[in-house]
Amino acid sequence: MRLTDVANAETLLRLVQSVPSPKAEPIKLWLAKVGYERMQEMSDPARALERARATWQQHGRSEKWIQQRMTGQETRNKLTDITSVGAWLHCFRSAAIPLPLLVGVHPRNNLSRRSQSSPRKIS
Repeated sequence: MRLTDVANAETLLRLVQSVPSPKAEPIKLWLAKVGYERMQEMSDPARALERARATWQQHGRSEKWIQQRMTGQETRNKLTDITSVGAWLHCFRSAAIPLPLLVGVHPRNNLSRRSQSSPRKIS
């Protein structure tokens, strides 16, 4: 096989769209329909959830399974949001100027750096 004989899904779909044959029309219409549906789902995410629910019902999944799946996805999305905020804070903390220096507080015991400069007596 030559390297030129390989195509990804996007390239194949574009190729189908460019075929002038009447036999390609059903696929072109389907692509237009699916593209329009996805654009609607982007503007209203509830449509995507309803489509997923309908697909799972067509595959014979129970209502309990569907509800558990949707709840699990919602929980995962919330967790992802929380961890992305944590990742942002981690990036900020590892910046060139550490956060404690910006606010003048030592992170271990919440004392200012000036009060920590005197040596401590160890007993």
